[in-house]
Amino acid sequence: MPALLDVRDTLGAVLIGCFIAAALSGVVTSQTCIYFRLYSRDSTLNKLTVAFIWTMDATHTCLLCTSAWKYLIANWGNVEMHREGVVPITVALSIGVTAFITLVTHIFFLRRLLQLSKNNWFIVGPTFLIAIGRVVSALVTTVELARLQSFPAFVVKYKSVFTLGLSLSSAVDIVITIGMCYYLQESRRGFGTMDEVIDSIIVYTINNGSLTTISTIASMICWLAIPHTLIFMALHFAIAKMYANSLLATLNMRQGLRGRSGPPKERAHPSFFLSSFHRNKRRQPAQNPTLDLTTTCNDLETKGAGLHITVEKTVDYGLEEDGKSGPSSDADSPLHFQVKHADV
Repeated sequence: MPALLDVRDTLGAVLIGCFIAAALSGVVTSQTCIYFRLYSRDSTLNKLTVAFIWTMDATHTCLLCTSAWKYLIANWGNVEMHREGVVPITVALSIGVTAFITLVTHIFFLRRLLQLSKNNWFIVGPTFLIAIGRVVSALVTTVELARLQSFPAFVVKYKSVFTLGLSLSSAVDIVITIGMCYYLQESRRGFGTMDEVIDSIIVYTINNGSLTTISTIASMICWLAIPHTLIFMALHFAIAKMYANSLLATLNMRQGLRGRSGPPKERAHPSFFLSSFHRNKRRQPAQNPTLDLTTTCNDLETKGAGLHITVEKTVDYGLEEDGKSGPSSDADSPLHFQVKHADV
């Protein structure tokens, strides 16, 4: 009777890594949907970047699920495969996909760093070359791991290559995070609202950079300390998702930052808001209410607002059937305001 094989730190790690990666992939898909809903008029470059990231992330998830199937189902009971550390080719391919997601994310943030630093290529240029070196080492890892199809054989010959790739990735993350925080801090001008926005961007930058850096370093530590297990691979599964989410979160946070930097709620000029419209199943006849600004202007003059308004225009404002509002030339429109001449 063959001895029982402890697979908790091998197959168990692969299974848990796939679960975590699948959950993070769901977050990527959710953020992608939010992006295309909120930023439909965004630049073509950003749209193509998001589409590429989502496509590569979906491909990465499919490779991980296929790897889990081959490990746990197709080779169920194959003790020799697990003892010899045989690697499905899908695991090797997932490393290459992770490298491309990482590269696109690094280029995205390096472009922002270049803008913040006012085209300081002395920082961005070498960092970009390091990012290219990380991709090259990852592709070498993918090719050799797919050729050998064995972790023990790969550790003997190419352990330093995989280590180099993870090290370079961490180095790029650290440089981008420190550089962006430095130049954002330098851009502060003492304006309360704008400084709050800058502080928020710094917090986002630190969070994104720390998440990707920690996951990469953790995978590298497990790879160097316990290469006979697959814990490092389980952590590596999540790296691609971390980078994808960091890019998408950066794009999606812009609307919230615009809200913080917008004008205050209380304005110096009078404004009139139509709070809500209720549409009935049957169209009601027009009431044609008249809005006279004379009373409002007299109140402002009593309070010492010093406001002078001269209006010599009749404005017809209608609510169309599709819910869009706009000027209406029909006097029988469902909503009609007639503004009369008023001098204050």
